[in-house]
Amino acid sequence: HYSAEMGKKGKASTSATDELERQIREIKLKQEAALRAVQQAAEELDCKQREVSVAEQDLSKAVKERDEADGAINSSIKIMKGDDKVIAQLAEGLEKDGYAYVDGFCGEPLATYVRDELRILHRDGKLHQSELAGGKTGENVRYKMSK
Repeated sequence: HYSAEMGKKGKASTSATDELERQIREIKLKQEAALRAVQQAAEELDCKQREVSVAEQDLSKAVKERDEADGAINSSIKIMKGDDKVIAQLAEGLEKDGYAYVDGFCGEPLATYVRDELRILHRDGKLHQSELAGGKTGENVRYKMSK
């Protein structure tokens, strides 16, 4: 009777041990999966932090260029104020052609700023090549729009 009871306890003990080992293996697998997920998240965070750093540098450069361009615009406005010849040329161009320009009006800093902004818009997919409708005479009604 004693050995039969010991056999039952031994089997029960082995069964409980097997179950515990299975649970331990499951926990280890879950830990490994969690560790991989944390490592992947850390890599993604590092990548995003580098992107933010580049964006901050771009922003800082753009702010500096904008400030320089603002100065150039203010200088250009001061130059044009009271210059009847320039104003007359602008009025004549607008009347004759529907547009007008003044050479050197904005200066190099503003031109550079606008060029760089357009390049950024194009790089980011926000600026697409298209065709203006109207043309010089206003008769050309063909146009292309990007979606």
